[in-house]
Amino acid sequence: GKLQLEQTAREASVLLVPAQLKLVDRWLNSKRRLLMVDYGGTLIKNTRYPDDQVPDKELLDIIRALAAQSGTTVVVNSGRDYRTLQKWFGDIDPPIDLIGEFGAIVKPATMGRYWEAMHSGGHTEWKQYLEPVLQHLCSSVLGSYVEEKEYTLAWHFQRMEKELGVNRLRQIEDQLIYLTSNLNLTVTEGDRVLEIRNAEVSKGRAAQTWLSAQDWDIILALGDSDSDEEMFCMMPKDAITIKVGMGDTKAMHKLRNVEHVRRLLSALGGKPWRECELPRAMSSFGMLSIPSCDSMSSSVAGGRRGAFLDRPHPPFGRTGSEYGMDFCRLPQSPLGSCGS
Repeated sequence: GKLQLEQTAREASVLLVPAQLKLVDRWLNSKRRLLMVDYGGTLIKNTRYPDDQVPDKELLDIIRALAAQSGTTVVVNSGRDYRTLQKWFGDIDPPIDLIGEFGAIVKPATMGRYWEAMHSGGHTEWKQYLEPVLQHLCSSVLGSYVEEKEYTLAWHFQRMEKELGVNRLRQIEDQLIYLTSNLNLTVTEGDRVLEIRNAEVSKGRAAQTWLSAQDWDIILALGDSDSDEEMFCMMPKDAITIKVGMGDTKAMHKLRNVEHVRRLLSALGGKPWRECELPRAMSSFGMLSIPSCDSMSSSVAGGRRGAFLDRPHPPFGRTGSEYGMDFCRLPQSPLGSCGS
């Protein structure tokens, strides 16, 4: 319940550079790798209109580099409709696996352009009943609109978020939950959007197909929304789960924003880090001084992942192991401690 989520959130820690480098080292030295990653809000910033989230060249290059790694399976696990995902990622070479509409429909890379409906998410008769309800809601909340997907309905209120207010939004969500309670449907809140879908469909259930495909050496899952929490819950204990943003989460770790996600994924794909500053561990600490990208990359490449921490770091003057113990606090992580 809510209490359990809050307790888990207190345990999740920001994944700082030392731990990220340890993750990169483990990833590059593994043979069977699974990357399960959300799209909007994780790989690309959320926008007022979802259709504006077209993948840019930098992102496509990152995905191609990961997909080209021998033994790596890349899965984009998104709430977007499958036609959009096919248009954006269907022609990537090497091909990647795609999950659309929160797990209602999937396309493994080996299936070419063929998509397969999952579970009972293929039953959509309920949309005929609920779409008029959402359209009526649009008439009372100016600037909102309904997006009909193949297996889900979405009510977007990007332009009216401030005008709605938290209390009004909660009332609308409660009303939708009441209307769907006997229809085996679920209502999920995303970034300025409420999504309605079959209760048996989730990103986590769809992920199980890949989780059981083989014995993975390393599993990495990243996401930013409530639907991704369902994915985190389905991950095995030794998987590395990362929430994007500082909100409550059941994930083990957090990254602050899309930029930090891209930096990490670039390193996992074999590229050196272009930005080396640590995110702020706490506002009173400020930014921490660390060595150059070249020295950091060479340490990881040479198997000396903790070597760059041997020197004191102003203003603390502590060793790498002390730094890891004091500021990373990852005792339950598969990554272990952050020091050498």
